Amino acid sequence: MNRIIALLAFLLVILVYSPDALAEQPLKVATKNAPPFSMKGPDGEWRGISIEMWRDIAEQLELDYELHETTLNEMLAGLEDGTYEAAVAALTVTSEREKVIDFSHPFYTAGLGIATRATKSGKWLPVVQILFSWDFFKALFAIFPAMLLFAIVVWFFERRANPEQFDGKKDKGLLHALWWSAVTMTTVGYGDKAPSTFPGRIFGGIWMFFGIIVISVFTASITTTLTTESLRANVSSLSDLHRVTVSTLADSTSARFLEQLRVRNVIESRTNLDAIGELMDGNAEAVVYDAPILKYMVKQRSLEDVMVISVPEGKQHYGIGLGQGSPYRESINRALLTYTNSDKWQRLVRKYLGE
Repeated sequence: MNRIIALLAFLLVILVYSPDALAEQPLKVATKNAPPFSMKGPDGEWRGISIEMWRDIAEQLELDYELHETTLNEMLAGLEDGTYEAAVAALTVTSEREKVIDFSHPFYTAGLGIATRATKSGKWLPVVQILFSWDFFKALFAIFPAMLLFAIVVWFFERRANPEQFDGKKDKGLLHALWWSAVTMTTVGYGDKAPSTFPGRIFGGIWMFFGIIVISVFTASITTTLTTESLRANVSSLSDLHRVTVSTLADSTSARFLEQLRVRNVIESRTNLDAIGELMDGNAEAVVYDAPILKYMVKQRSLEDVMVISVPEGKQHYGIGLGQGSPYRESINRALLTYTNSDKWQRLVRKYLGE
């Protein structure tokens, strides 16, 4: 009787743990909140660049899977101990992680970014700086030849037919024409000078429309420059990080990067939202993390007084995390290479990140 029971138990173990039985189990795929690559909507559904990419690849490979929300540490530990077969988010490929887990080919490369609050400078300082800048004088020098050209043309037609407004004498006539050209271009139009001949009015009308365009472009350029100059970042380079408190995601590649820079005042937050929260609450003057993620978060939350500065250092290569020696690695890599070279991938990136 005992032998029969033992035999039945042995057959049951073989049945449960056979390859066919294991194949029927859905893959446990870890993910975490890292918008716009992976994010959970109000309906509980996951979406984002990495999630939608994985969904298409899994469908192509006919892989059944279930997503599990984790933290970064839980994700890495789960891949190492076999709790999860894959991890899909904005997971950076590093040599340290490669020692304990496997990665797919990178599917996206991002640079580091610094998010910081913008401060407004004085009202008059930017104006003074612009008025005495070389760019301002170059713009004036570019406009003056056109203004002088139209003045000469109108004076040529008006010097005899309209000598009372455009003095027939060369020196005074040109000065009067230049005055007319200036007030016409700036749309001031005092009315003390006006061409009376048909050719003079034709060229005068052309100069009016041309002047409107020139002044509009000139005004827009100054306005844009004033807006840019009036908003200055508290932190504008990596060297500035040494004098401020910096927030970043705990145990991330950004945290390791700050360690390499020997930045001392660092707050390691549990999530990206917590890191941004430290900045908005005034506990940190800067947030260092992957630039596209920071830009997306700032845009989605309409943080108008927060600027994100991209830095060339600290490139991040995102890949799909896999268990060590994963049997799915080769098939996922082939599908991934095909997918990231398709128009569908380009449309997906534009959908979340723009051009």
